[in-house]
Amino acid sequence: MKRAAYLLSILDSIEPTEDITSRLMTMHYAMEQVCLGLLYTFWEFKPQHYALSYMLHLCSHFCNLPQTLFPKDTYGLHRMYYMLCNAHHIMRFKAENEFSDRDSDKAFNRCEKFYEEARILGNEHLAQLKEIYCNTPVSEFLKSS
Repeated sequence: MKRAAYLLSILDSIEPTEDITSRLMTMHYAMEQVCLGLLYTFWEFKPQHYALSYMLHLCSHFCNLPQTLFPKDTYGLHRMYYMLCNAHHIMRFKAENEFSDRDSDKAFNRCEKFYEEARILGNEHLAQLKEIYCNTPVSEFLKSS
């Protein structure tokens, strides 16, 4: 989550008109870091190879953040999801930028919201785990398991 916070802070300080594709790419990497944090917090899962769309899908098994913040109900929402999940391909293989500053700003706002909500969700889950495993005497823990 610290990496995600750093990447998002970089985006907040650079001029969005410089290169929208680079900005989207940084958002993509920030989203990956948020998903990795959630996956580790909830499942203790550290994928070796992954795609952002796959990690968002995995996160949707224990929370509704991906569906809430990145729905694909309309063309515009699906396009934003496409931009974020495919930023690395867009950067490598498309010479011309097909996205506007407004597209980039909308995606950035959703990424920031996703980060904040994921941080809250992760902290709540860690507090629950701490209560279960740290405040329960070992003998009671063994009886219940």
